[in-house]
Amino acid sequence: MYFIKKLYRALKVPATRIDPEDRTVDPSTILREELKFAKFIVRQQQHLSAAIKKGFVTHLKLKGVWDEMGLSETNVDIAFTPPTNYYEMRENQKLELKAANFNTLAGNEFISVTYAQKKYLGWKDRDILANREFLRKDAEMQWELAQIQAAGPMWKEQLAAAADAGGEGGEGGDIGGGAAGGGGDGGIPEFGGGPAGGDAAAGDDAGAEPAAEAEADTSADQAE
Repeated sequence: MYFIKKLYRALKVPATRIDPEDRTVDPSTILREELKFAKFIVRQQQHLSAAIKKGFVTHLKLKGVWDEMGLSETNVDIAFTPPTNYYEMRENQKLELKAANFNTLAGNEFISVTYAQKKYLGWKDRDILANREFLRKDAEMQWELAQIQAAGPMWKEQLAAAADAGGEGGEGGDIGGGAAGGGGDGGIPEFGGGPAGGDAAAGDDAGAEPAAEAEADTSADQAE
């Protein structure tokens, strides 16, 4: 068992994989050891892929296929599948660091939140605009859910019916007010009252002019 542990440690295998029941391992170092082991695996894969590619190219040249097909080094590429959780762990670690820096600096009143998103989260302008659009949609959804909780699933129909009822009530009040102020009989006043009143006033002025002329003639006769 001693030599097995030495072999695993020389291969940079994390201690938790050697002895999962070992309680002396610090949990904070597990992620770091896993990342170091994943990097080691990726480096070994790169070395192996280069050696396999070189041997494969030599085989094609010996068979005459290389010159016959007109191949080049760029036509052959060998790549191993990297560890499945390596990139995920690495991205999560980077995201945690960025989020911690952003939360610390965005809480400062002298630093703009938008600037912090661009500087410390690495967001582009389109990412910031997309985030604002999603915030607006989330606010709309919350408002609609509040309406459903308050008035039920038919809140849109109820709101439209209330708007229609309010519009009809406003029109009836205007007509009633005109009737009360327009005539003593309480009926609906005739539309176009303004022009009709103007004609009546003009008729009164026309009738007053002959009366004034008659009074002027009487005064002239008495003077003679």
